[in-house]
Amino acid sequence: MLDLTGCQISDSSVYFLVVQGGMDIDADDDGVIDVTPTPKEGALRAIVSGQSILDGDFRINIVTEIAFQSVADALLSGEAGLEIVGRLDAVAKRLLSTDLNGDGLVDNDDLVEFSPVEHAGFIAGNYEELLADILAAILTGNRQELTQLSRQLLLASLGEYRFVELVSQQDGDYQNLFIYDFIVADDFVYAAGYDVGTPEHDVHVFIFDATDFSALSLVGKFSHENPNHPSPQNTELKLLEVGDYLYVASRGDGLFVIDVSDPTAPSAELKFPGGPLTIMARADQSTMYIAWDDPLGTGRRIHPVDIGDPSEPQLLAPFGEGMVPFDMLYVDGMLYVYGAGIAAFDASDRRSPVLRSQVVFPGSSSTTIAYSSGFVYAPITDVDAGLQGMTIVDVRDPSNLQRVRDLAGIGLITEIDVHEQTLFATASTSFGSSFTLMSFEIGANGSLELADSRSTPVAFHLRYGNGRVYLANALELTAYDATALNKKTQPFNFIAVDKSANFVEVVGTVAFVANETELLTIDVSDPAGQLTVLDGLEVIDRIYDMQIANGYVYLANGTEGIKIVDIGNPSDLQVAGSNDDLIPWHDPDSGQTGSRIMSAIAVKDGLAYAFIDGPTRTLGVFAIDDPTAPAVVHSPDMLHSIGAIAIRNDTLLGADMFGGALYVVGIQGEPELLDALPIPARVLALDGTELYTSSSNAGLSILDVSNERNPVSLGSAVSLGIGNAVAVSGTLAYVANDFGAVEVYDVLDKTAPQFVAQYPISGVVKDVFAADDYVYAVNGLGLVIEPAAHLHEALQ
Repeated sequence: MLDLTGCQISDSSVYFLVVQGGMDIDADDDGVIDVTPTPKEGALRAIVSGQSILDGDFRINIVTEIAFQSVADALLSGEAGLEIVGRLDAVAKRLLSTDLNGDGLVDNDDLVEFSPVEHAGFIAGNYEELLADILAAILTGNRQELTQLSRQLLLASLGEYRFVELVSQQDGDYQNLFIYDFIVADDFVYAAGYDVGTPEHDVHVFIFDATDFSALSLVGKFSHENPNHPSPQNTELKLLEVGDYLYVASRGDGLFVIDVSDPTAPSAELKFPGGPLTIMARADQSTMYIAWDDPLGTGRRIHPVDIGDPSEPQLLAPFGEGMVPFDMLYVDGMLYVYGAGIAAFDASDRRSPVLRSQVVFPGSSSTTIAYSSGFVYAPITDVDAGLQGMTIVDVRDPSNLQRVRDLAGIGLITEIDVHEQTLFATASTSFGSSFTLMSFEIGANGSLELADSRSTPVAFHLRYGNGRVYLANALELTAYDATALNKKTQPFNFIAVDKSANFVEVVGTVAFVANETELLTIDVSDPAGQLTVLDGLEVIDRIYDMQIANGYVYLANGTEGIKIVDIGNPSDLQVAGSNDDLIPWHDPDSGQTGSRIMSAIAVKDGLAYAFIDGPTRTLGVFAIDDPTAPAVVHSPDMLHSIGAIAIRNDTLLGADMFGGALYVVGIQGEPELLDALPIPARVLALDGTELYTSSSNAGLSILDVSNERNPVSLGSAVSLGIGNAVAVSGTLAYVANDFGAVEVYDVLDKTAPQFVAQYPISGVVKDVFAADDYVYAVNGLGLVIEPAAHLHEALQ
């Protein structure tokens, strides 16, 4: 019971309540009191009307927690109490299947009435199991489980599967299963790959029943024995479905023709044995196209294929001699071939396509193109133009193709698909360290407007089917509800950048934004007005970390080592000095050589401390008294990988690159590892005697580092998502959450930080910087500015 008799409660107000700690006397919610109570590790929240509190008629529970997650931004937006309650009422209608308190309405009053024991059967069917799992993860502090479950709750993920686990349950063990392509047709997912560990059954095609994605199951399989090619893991596989037949192009094997009319018992024949077949496209039920790629032998070309009898495909006279297609797409009598640009073939005679026109630009291999209303969309990496993103080609006049516009700042697009007036794309950013799923509204003249961008697991393949967007990599498959991919947010202010924005710091009226390979200065003197790029400095390798001190930006610049940039004039950035002495790597035993990367950096008292990662790990200490000539002072080997650094007095505190530990390193003279603490720390921020950390499972932890060699945990809070950065301003801490938000924590009581609000932000939020009046965040797409939270005034 909560005793609030000492509080002045108004029946016309709404209140934000947080409960944590205590004991669970019925951990399995079976209605029977447990012999031994279970400690509760996490916290639950609720927004409750004053009337419910006065009536004593409320509970704080898992559904109030989920409802709070849905409206947490309301505590920052200045919405009135009635508006907040109205939003909660709408959430209640989604979460609950019936009226619990008997007043004839399903609303917030029912959320605070909910009891897991009494009302377990009244959760809406698609939420029941998910909420139960989330509650268990919160109360047990299982952060790994919480991350996957929260992706389902917050990002509309329908679930995540590992291919090897899906198939091994019914089909024995696999050693190293890699999926190379998949397609969706009707209620089935077809996936083709290799099991490198078992070459005698190397090529596999799996058929999964996806009618209910939460219960995805293997229903059929085809395997090919004794493949002709010596290195299957380096070979391509492509899939195409035509009616009851599945075509699998396997470079080096030929074309597998698989009858899937009975998905539980597929039967196959190999056609064109040894043929170097790659990309396929279907024209109609009787014709398809296939690319032939044999540069050292029979050449490169495209063949029409007669599939009038789908079990006996016949190669017809080739066209497109010398072409290397990355993808092909047939639309309304035209065949569009993506390779060194886009080529348009008149395929009104499907068996004899004729080239009409082409537009040349650098393409992106292993990617797909899409078409909508006279425009072709193609992923692109144009080094000369400094463009990574997507290009749009006007193909309304097939005899005069025109590249009409480019879309930058969205990362390396791997695959795209179109459904009606929406284009879906999956992209990798930060040199493949994070992945996003984006949806674009297709407008007039082929224009694209970003409608949604959200974090995903690693994803290289994308397919739309049956109201879902499916994503896959070589090991995993996930799916999203396509109708939920439309959560466009309106920031207070925003400026787009051409490359993925990963880091931000603000000094005075200038924001310093580090993109993948560029440092930008942006005038933020008027945070509510026009934001202007002052200058940009290109580097060759990725910027992994940055710190600003004494009029310089210090960059951890991958294989370029430490780079020091003079920012005395933000409109004229200049490299002052650099040092890559610690980057080369050599193994004296094997004679192998290579390069390492500088991945984290911090500066204190004329020294820069930088972590170098690779086959061997080093903590480099550089003298920077002369910024034009940074010099190595110490370079001890390290056992662990450090992803972020903070320095207090003579101690370096390093966050584990994978979020599993906090390292304590003495830096009086030669650095020495003193301790490795099992604290979930992937990113960190030092504020006086407190160290704030977040991890790959999000949340916030606070440590007392007044004795920096013996950090002591003060308190922590669990949230949903992945923490990418932490910033502190006064009694508030901000966490950049990979799942499209900047979380706000009340840290007035360091022993009990409370997640109290969030800024919803499109994309993957990579970094956050907090000032008194504004919060600055980068989300891959650009720089976002929001008014700073003033929670104590808002929550009085």
